[in-house]
Amino acid sequence: MRLFAALLIWSIGFGVCAVWLRTFWRNPAGAPRAVLAAPALISTAMILAIVAAVLDGASPVGTWVRALNLLLTVSLLLTGTALLVRRSRLQSA
Repeated sequence: MRLFAALLIWSIGFGVCAVWLRTFWRNPAGAPRAVLAAPALISTAMILAIVAAVLDGASPVGTWVRALNLLLTVSLLLTGTALLVRRSRLQSA
């Protein structure tokens, strides 16, 4: 059951990343920075949860659930960062 829940959350999370990139990639200047940074901010909260689990003695990739959570965290962080970097590059050009 945990694996099913993790896969469901993982697929929803990656769907959010894909929609976010598709929506804001062409015109990142049209959205506020907070909207573009939302995936990165969510991943920051997830990183804190992973760190708390590791401090309690759990391995960050000890189970499928934790491994998928870590993968989703990295993908959200990269999505937000990529959009912010693209926005800054387009504004400077």
